[in-house]
Amino acid sequence: MSTVASVAPKQPSEKDYNAAIAENDALIKAEKEQMQKISSLLDNAHKELKKLQEEQTALQTKAKAAAAVSKTVADERAAYMAKVDAKKKEKRDAIAELTEMRANLPFTQLERIDEEVARLEHHQVSSSLTLQEEKSLLSEINRLKHSRELVGKYQSKEEALKKLGESITEMIAGGAEVKAKEAAQRKITDAEFALVGPVRERRQKLFDRIKEIKKERSTHWEKIHEVEASSKKLGDEYFSAKREFVKYDKARKHAEWEARGEERAKRAIEEAKERRAGALEAATINPNAAKIAKCTELEGDLKTLLPRTEETEQHTEKEQTDGVMGKARRVNDADLALLAGGKKKGKRTRNRVPVLHLSFGALNRLMELGLTAPKTIEEVKAVLEEIAAKKTQFEQEGDAAKEERVAKLKAQFEEEDRKAEEKRVAAAMAEKEAAAKAKEEVVEEKKAEPEQDVEAEQAPVAEEVKAEAA
Repeated sequence: MSTVASVAPKQPSEKDYNAAIAENDALIKAEKEQMQKISSLLDNAHKELKKLQEEQTALQTKAKAAAAVSKTVADERAAYMAKVDAKKKEKRDAIAELTEMRANLPFTQLERIDEEVARLEHHQVSSSLTLQEEKSLLSEINRLKHSRELVGKYQSKEEALKKLGESITEMIAGGAEVKAKEAAQRKITDAEFALVGPVRERRQKLFDRIKEIKKERSTHWEKIHEVEASSKKLGDEYFSAKREFVKYDKARKHAEWEARGEERAKRAIEEAKERRAGALEAATINPNAAKIAKCTELEGDLKTLLPRTEETEQHTEKEQTDGVMGKARRVNDADLALLAGGKKKGKRTRNRVPVLHLSFGALNRLMELGLTAPKTIEEVKAVLEEIAAKKTQFEQEGDAAKEERVAKLKAQFEEEDRKAEEKRVAAAMAEKEAAAKAKEEVVEEKKAEPEQDVEAEQAPVAEEVKAEAA
């Protein structure tokens, strides 16, 4: 048996709770309206920021394009100056080669060589020389003659060096133009990048403004969280009190329900008895009753085709009295003769084979029982014997099935009684354990009462309260 608290807890006022929640909701609504305005400001700021970003991107794109042109011009100037340096190096190499060639040549002009050769030849002819001096003189003349070819090469290289110097001078003059072009393009690039700076500054100021707006929004969010925390606390207190009240009310109703438990148990026992009696009564009905009834009806139909005897007349009168087979059709010899296709008395008739006429209902029943329709009186008797055999078979099979169903029902009832007893014993044990546990919890709560944390006991679970109330 469940116990109910002696002092009923006070039911919390839903009206006061709703009023406090409505007030907090109004505060939250006002704060959210402010946040809506702030969100609008943020949206506008972000749109402006997007425009500045697009403008800055466009300017940076132009500046980068100008920088790319500057780089191209600088690369052209570098390549040009590289060519100039290559020419200068070529000039230095040519000068070094000419210097080396000049060191091995006595003269650099062909006229001077011819003059010297003529002078030496005249000296040879006009002077008295020793053999050794004459050999030396001839050797010098031969050397001068052989140097004519080198002098030609020397003069060609000297001419080429002169042209190379002129080319370098022209290239240096052209380099000044390239340098001026590079300087002009650098000014254009610097001007493009100078346009990016103000836009970047405006964008940075807008960033700072957005930070301030977000900070203001955070302040409103904190206020909303404070009010929501207050509403949550109110809800915790309200639903905690309501849960206690619902718990008490539920225990009270459960106690009343347990008080009516004995009556319900008795009614359940009576209903179980009635249900079992009905089930047993239904189980005692022969499952082949419909087939047996068809056999009985078919017997009545076929017996009306047999010649009338004292026994059949008594049986027919009994059927008419009981109303089992309905009104039986009396057939005398004359009527049988008519059914067989004969003529009335007093007239000559030929010997004909009687023809039996069966109703459609009788034919259908014969087909359902798997029997052949009789054509003669002898066949009618044979079919009646078959029907009696089938009827006996149906009765025996039905009795066996009936006994089997009754046995199964009795076993089922015994199993139900066993499970009900186990359930009753388990419920009694569970109730006993729950009562002992509740008693221990009460003792523990009394011991720990000074150290309890009130806030920790609050559990705002509105869904659980609604479920318990339901």
